[in-house]
Amino acid sequence: GSARVASASEGAAKEPAAEEAAQWVGEPISLGERGERFYQAVSVEGEHFHVGDDVVVSGHCEREVMVARVVSLWESGEGEKEAELKWYYSPEQTASGRLAGHDPRELFEAVHTDDNPLAAIDGKACVLEWEAYQRWLDAPVAEGDEGEDEVTYVCRAQYHPGTGEFVPLNGASSLAEAARRGGLAPLAGALAADRPGGGRRKLSRFSEAARLLTPHAAPSRLPCREKEREELTTALRSAISGGGKGTSLYISGT
Repeated sequence: GSARVASASEGAAKEPAAEEAAQWVGEPISLGERGERFYQAVSVEGEHFHVGDDVVVSGHCEREVMVARVVSLWESGEGEKEAELKWYYSPEQTASGRLAGHDPRELFEAVHTDDNPLAAIDGKACVLEWEAYQRWLDAPVAEGDEGEDEVTYVCRAQYHPGTGEFVPLNGASSLAEAARRGGLAPLAGALAADRPGGGRRKLSRFSEAARLLTPHAAPSRLPCREKEREELTTALRSAISGGGKGTSLYISGT
């Protein structure tokens, strides 16, 4: 399903027991003006979270899924363990809504951050750039990797809620260019043939049509066109035998 991304004003519910279970990894990397101690990583119930990780954040209801990137980790002078999170928006949360060109796992990077208790972090997520996402889609699914599907997303642009503007990442001038920057060769290869090992890519009707229209996807036979095929083959062989000079061939229809 699509990810539900919290706004800064929504926040996240505190769970004191879970917060107490969080243990800092290593020594503080810096100190704040108010006595805060900043860390590079934290361990929550045996799972390590680092600055820069993408995480799943618990919401106000059971089905609500929020995704964010950890910007900083710290403990206040009062002993409260916090994380500064930079949120991702799902297409449904943008001014345009979900469009036909949006990937099912599409998220948009927010421009704002806010502070949340460590207890709000539920687990790790993986938000990939477009090129890495294409490789992930085509990679064989190894045994035990099925759980990745639920927490893997793709991000091609940053979203500005005030203006409704989308700013493509990685220097692309549009979302279409952002997709192209992933390279057409991997996509064409994925569309042209079945992938051994079973990748995750599921073709839409449009993509399936594109796969069938690639030059190397020509069928081995054309039902009910045997006569026309023979005429075409004969004409081509005759033209090649004659050196191809002064020979023309007109083909109408499909």
